[in-house]
Amino acid sequence: MTLLIELSEIGPDERAGCGGKAAALSRLIQGGFTVPPGMCVTTDAYRRYVDDAGLRERILLEVNRKRSGEMRWEEMWDTALRIRNLFHTTQMPGSMAEELAPRIEERFGDRPVVVRSSATTEDSRKTSYAGLHESFVNIRGVESILKHIRLVWASLWSDGALLYREELGLDMDSDAMAVVIQELVAGVSSGVAFCVDPTDPVRGVIEAVHGLNKGLVDGDVEPDRWFIRRDDGRVLAHESPVRDRAVAVKEDGLVILTLGSLGERPPLTDGEVDQVWNLTRRAEERFGSPQDLEWTLHGGQLYTLQSRPITTGVPDPSERGSRAWALGLKVSFDRLARLRDRIENLHFPAMAREADSLAGIETGKMTDDQLAGEIRRRVKILGHWTDIYWEEFIPMAHGARLFGQVFNDVMAPEDPYLFVELLRDTPMITVTRNRDLEELAAEVRRDPGLARCLEAGTVPDDHMAFQDRLDSFLADYGDQTWSGTRLSANRESLLKFILNLASAPARLPGSSTEPPDVSGLAEDFVGRFPPGRQAEAEDLLDLARASWHLRDDDNVYLGRIEGQVQAASEEGIRRLAERGVVFNQPPPPETVAAALTDPHRISEKGTEGPAKGAGDRVRPRQLVGQPACGGIARGRARVVTGFADLPAFRSGEILVCDAVDPNMTLLVPLAAAIVERRGGMLIHGAIIAREYGIPCVNGVPEATGLIRTGSDVTVDGYLGLVVVHGENRSGKEKGERGKARSNSKQ
Repeated sequence: MTLLIELSEIGPDERAGCGGKAAALSRLIQGGFTVPPGMCVTTDAYRRYVDDAGLRERILLEVNRKRSGEMRWEEMWDTALRIRNLFHTTQMPGSMAEELAPRIEERFGDRPVVVRSSATTEDSRKTSYAGLHESFVNIRGVESILKHIRLVWASLWSDGALLYREELGLDMDSDAMAVVIQELVAGVSSGVAFCVDPTDPVRGVIEAVHGLNKGLVDGDVEPDRWFIRRDDGRVLAHESPVRDRAVAVKEDGLVILTLGSLGERPPLTDGEVDQVWNLTRRAEERFGSPQDLEWTLHGGQLYTLQSRPITTGVPDPSERGSRAWALGLKVSFDRLARLRDRIENLHFPAMAREADSLAGIETGKMTDDQLAGEIRRRVKILGHWTDIYWEEFIPMAHGARLFGQVFNDVMAPEDPYLFVELLRDTPMITVTRNRDLEELAAEVRRDPGLARCLEAGTVPDDHMAFQDRLDSFLADYGDQTWSGTRLSANRESLLKFILNLASAPARLPGSSTEPPDVSGLAEDFVGRFPPGRQAEAEDLLDLARASWHLRDDDNVYLGRIEGQVQAASEEGIRRLAERGVVFNQPPPPETVAAALTDPHRISEKGTEGPAKGAGDRVRPRQLVGQPACGGIARGRARVVTGFADLPAFRSGEILVCDAVDPNMTLLVPLAAAIVERRGGMLIHGAIIAREYGIPCVNGVPEATGLIRTGSDVTVDGYLGLVVVHGENRSGKEKGERGKARSNSKQ
């Protein structure tokens, strides 16, 4: 098949190589529909590019680092980010560019176009992929078009597409991507129409906005909705939003405009509603099934932009944390900006007030019934804030994600994580806490007499300054929890940890490896934008920096409230212990509340010791994970599963854990490297590793079972590898951290 074909010339034999979207547009054109003229870059071009450029094997390496069914959304995003960067940094082979460029330039010149995906499994009756592959609007010039063709190809491996394929059990290896290039029609009104309302089969739905469809698709502009009775086309209802914004074309991109008086009227007249509905029913007749139709109105002419079957095989997103749930996490810049305002100015202050209020309640003076009620009340409060955490705090993490994608699209760096260097050194509660802890350790370093007293578990009377500083530290951070234990509830372990910290050289954020020289990087990034859009680039960077630290701070605020739940529960456990009721493991607060009112209701379920893990069966040599922070370190592994492991951790050890809890990051200044089971650039371990410049590999399946405390390991944060050299039974570190390689590639 040829690499390029006119949409109007796609016949039955070419449809398989043109993907679902292009094939549907061709059928619409041949059926007499008005469609913006354009061409299709066939799947042969995609296959030739990934083969000739050597990308096929590199893509397979990335997607097979871990079984896709075990990957969390953060790991999917990292995988997609690295693959996308391969398309950024790999030019089209000269022969391909020579074949494509002249025809594209002759066909479109400098006229604005839309560059859209058309995957082989896209827009079918079983799979829609709606919104998961890329579309780029207002692209001008052959060089820019060729660049955006590569970005559309890369979106075949976007995190959303990977998640969708996994949920529906599709074959990743056989999929390919065609690309549609069409002249841009700058409609005065645009929208989508559904022949059948997914919630009511007797009616259809039309959604419309002023301006381009981009605002509707991205969720930045709320549409008008008309509900149409299918049998006679009568309008059953019209829902009107606040019409205050619209997306329009600018010379150098797109812009969100304030509508003013235009917002006082709907984007469609009654007659235009009828035209759109009739167009939708025509499409249903053309394809023989109900359609999801995208349209725009310009110069009195109604254009069909695309048509796909309405599918029902979309995964259920109701389960929090599931891969299907993650499909809905992406949010636009405007929505992220609103989330940031709510989190910083509404939620965080309210959570701090809530934690302070709970801390002021003297649970020790309550009766058992009152204490049980207080525990349940606190559990309910924690549940309320946990809901907000999932609904608003987690999506806010995508500010860093959005910036990373835009940065890489603009800069095309060799290192797909270079953008993180512009996010480091932003104020973070856990980093501030660690600095305060380091000040305590520094005082111990200077005073051997104080160190000897701390070893005996006491603070001498002549060191009141240290005592005051310790009390201040616990006042600020003592209600934070880690594995069900509050810092203030285990003062002895904290003192032992301060001794460990004092025995090691001071380490400040960014001091472990030599970070790349990023002086001028922010200015370079902003300068790549046209003058009229540079303020947008600066705002995006500012939002990303907020997202970076909020992703770490949110768990600290939530942890404070969790700490107050734990404080009330600890009072209950103390009372029960006085009566001879002892738990084998820390019980859930609800169990404590139940036991206070009726000790016979205590359940022993879950009190057994830990089951044997994979570490009792397998001794690995090399483990593959996600490269989360560059650098190489070798040292003695220390598996950390809870607060009880805190005093034993020594400087220069490799921290191996399920996941670095934000309230656990006080270990990081001692660690030579971090290995986590949970993966992704946006999890707390990766964020804090970047702050300290410590090599980090995460997303390692069964990390805490396959690596034992005492193992001699090397952590390669560039390649995402952990090498297990053997057991180090003496506990002595076998090697020292290697010097970071400054020029290694991912």
